[in-house]
Amino acid sequence: FPSQPAQALNDLAIAGILTWLWRRRARYGLPEGAVIAWYLVLYGTTRAVLEHWRGDVARGLWFGNAVSTSQLLSGLAAATWLAMLTWGTVRRRREARP
Repeated sequence: FPSQPAQALNDLAIAGILTWLWRRRARYGLPEGAVIAWYLVLYGTTRAVLEHWRGDVARGLWFGNAVSTSQLLSGLAAATWLAMLTWGTVRRRREARP
C-alpha cells in the first residue's frame, strides 16, 4: 500500500480541519490549546490506521501480533489528548456558569 501519498493527503485534510477550527474557535467556545489537542487526536488516530496498512513488522508487534508499536503509541497519544480536550471543555463550561 502506498502509505506516503495517503499520509500526505491525510496531513492536508488535517490542516484543512485545523484551519476551520482555528477560525471558529471563539464561536464554538473551544478551550485554550484545543486546536493543538485536535491535531494530536486526529493525527494519532489516522496514523494508527495508516500503520495498519503499512505492514511494518520490523518495529515490533504487540497483543498477539495485532498492534504495532507505532499504532500503540499513536492510539495512546490520541486517547490522552482526547481526554485532555474533554476535560478542558468541561472545566471551561463549569467556570462560565453564573
